[in-house]
Amino acid sequence: MIFTNGDNDTFPLWYLQEVEKVRTDVAVVNLSLLNTPWYIKQQRDNRPKETRFINLSDKQIDKYTSRLTEWKKQKIQVPVYDDPENEDGYIEWELKPTYGGRALRVQDMMILRIIKDAGWRVPIYFAVTVSQKNRIGLDQYLDMQGLTFQLKSHKTDPIDVDRMYDNLMTDVGSNVWSTEFDQADFNNPEDLDYLNWTRDYQPGYMFRNLGNKDVFLNKQTKRLLQNYRSAYMQLTVSYYMDYQREDRKKKNKDEEKLADLRTKVIDTLNKMNQNIPDETIPIQSEDLHYQVARIYGDLGEKESMKSIMNKLVNRKNGRPSNRVEYANSFYKELDDPATAIEILEKMRIQFLHVEGMVKTRGFGNKSVTKNDWSRWQKAFPELVSSLVYIYRKNDQLTDAELVLSDWVDRNPSDKNAQKILEEIRTGG
Repeated sequence: MIFTNGDNDTFPLWYLQEVEKVRTDVAVVNLSLLNTPWYIKQQRDNRPKETRFINLSDKQIDKYTSRLTEWKKQKIQVPVYDDPENEDGYIEWELKPTYGGRALRVQDMMILRIIKDAGWRVPIYFAVTVSQKNRIGLDQYLDMQGLTFQLKSHKTDPIDVDRMYDNLMTDVGSNVWSTEFDQADFNNPEDLDYLNWTRDYQPGYMFRNLGNKDVFLNKQTKRLLQNYRSAYMQLTVSYYMDYQREDRKKKNKDEEKLADLRTKVIDTLNKMNQNIPDETIPIQSEDLHYQVARIYGDLGEKESMKSIMNKLVNRKNGRPSNRVEYANSFYKELDDPATAIEILEKMRIQFLHVEGMVKTRGFGNKSVTKNDWSRWQKAFPELVSSLVYIYRKNDQLTDAELVLSDWVDRNPSDKNAQKILEEIRTGG
């Protein structure tokens, strides 16, 4: 069975079951509906006795759903049977109130009841679209396997690396479907040179038209597709952390393992970019996009890093402090002082422009907001420091003097800046 969150992660599964007759043995349990008595009874009655996971009478269900259950933070135990990885014979976690700090919602009580009644006879999954707060504190027993978390009868790692790799790295469908999906080849019974859609289980996901610029994707679709990107990033970070741990070893470093992990990190990122192109489905988190760039750079993929950095620098509504950091990355990681200087000089001119608007127009629609101005003010010292540093390292002392002189005029009490300015003027 699988717990789902709302319409978008439930209705497609119902379609597959009701129309295509795919995996009708799986119970799709929608948490929103799990607050209602009729739905709980339906889930109970739709299952044969041997796989039934709700053992409540109609009267008990009506009582459960008639009111909130008063609840105080407490530890919960569920018995575990025949699991060699669980010597205690139970799983235990702390369950806090989920409503108003005083009660449990019906859906939370039902998740707890289902886990107990299922007795580990039925595999239990949560869709990744189910938020952490709706997983009732079970995270230490959940491992991510792609777009689902599986509930285990013992403590587990946050992700099942092998299952994740199989699901995310196995291509289903032609490699051209990302930009030009061909309906004629979909579900083609002929033996093609790629895995096709099937009613039988196989690992992998099918990506269609996500890189097609002629297909309109609304905001909601783009938001939901971030779940796939998040799965790729979870796998990437897992491999990358293992790579860093191995690389930090001073003795007995396994070079073969290092090379394998490096390849897996890069392959996973490349597959993510292939299946969910940033050009059509932008990465919404600026910090996440920068993290991808840094990982590429750390593993020697400088061109991939540079491509992302160029996008970040030109990102609309990017924070000034972030752009200063990007400029420093161009200088330090990419050995590109010219681009770093170009970024910082444009920012310095933009700062002066924004400052002028604030002085002449104040804050408002025709000027800037207080928050925007505050961000510029916080970023400006690091902007000046970085620009002067790079100019000096590049022996562009006249430019360094110009920038720092302006800073000292603005901040006459900055003794350290005055000292550096004197060093620059004397040729240092």
